[in-house]
Amino acid sequence: MDKQPNLYERFLKDIHPELINQFNRFIKETDIYKQFIKFAHPEFDKDFKKYTEKMPAYNSYRVARFYVDNPKFPKLYYYLDVGVEELLGKYILLNKEGKPFNNDLYDNIGILSYAAGWKKIPYFGIYVKKGDSYAFLKKSEDNEELLDYLEQGTVLSEFLDYGLPHYKFEEGSRDDRIYQMFAGMEMQWLKDETIILDKNTKLVPDFEPDPYHTTCYRLGVKTGKDDWDATNVFYVGKLPNYYDNKTDRLLSSFLKEWNKADNKQKEKLRKGLGYNIGFR
Repeated sequence: MDKQPNLYERFLKDIHPELINQFNRFIKETDIYKQFIKFAHPEFDKDFKKYTEKMPAYNSYRVARFYVDNPKFPKLYYYLDVGVEELLGKYILLNKEGKPFNNDLYDNIGILSYAAGWKKIPYFGIYVKKGDSYAFLKKSEDNEELLDYLEQGTVLSEFLDYGLPHYKFEEGSRDDRIYQMFAGMEMQWLKDETIILDKNTKLVPDFEPDPYHTTCYRLGVKTGKDDWDATNVFYVGKLPNYYDNKTDRLLSSFLKEWNKADNKQKEKLRKGLGYNIGFR
């Protein structure tokens, strides 16, 4: 059976052929998301423009917008503009005027965000990574407190090897420095530093501050479509003195063993899994 003609299409082609091009352009604009944002919710327009704002590009770097990825905060309210060096892919700290903070290039830039239950304003920390060393932005030379606003960091701390330096929680607080993650705290980096060993095995960095200035990686093994189990911790730097568990050792020694292992030996290296830490 022949397809019934579309009377609207026939009408346009026969009576108003000058509108065909306009009609075709209209068809291309029927993106349901665009229609929803632009027409059903025009109040989104201001935020949409901020989200899609074209960032400037300079001779040696372009500017990228780094959003704070903490579910407790509205994403569009908290963000940091950083420079990305095009040739090397290194990162550049920018001040609140959008100019380079200094002339250094960094391997990574991270944001620590903390939602305090007893205080409406969130706290932030900004870390930079260069090789195996880390530093953080302070309010001033003698003030190492967490920041009330991302742009408050004006002084870079000294670099410490193998682990994150620690912000003070607040002036006069009982605990001088943060040694463990508070509830509501998120640590994120501009790029994923996960080490992929194979499709079912990976090493995930844990950037939780600790008093021994170490960075550790958790061994993860895929157990389902989106589920990973993890246990053994491998350290970059000196092993913490308080660890005597034989499963905790240097990352470099584990990687050497993994790279030499056959499939049967790799299966043994995956053993000892005890709990799910929920990363993907």
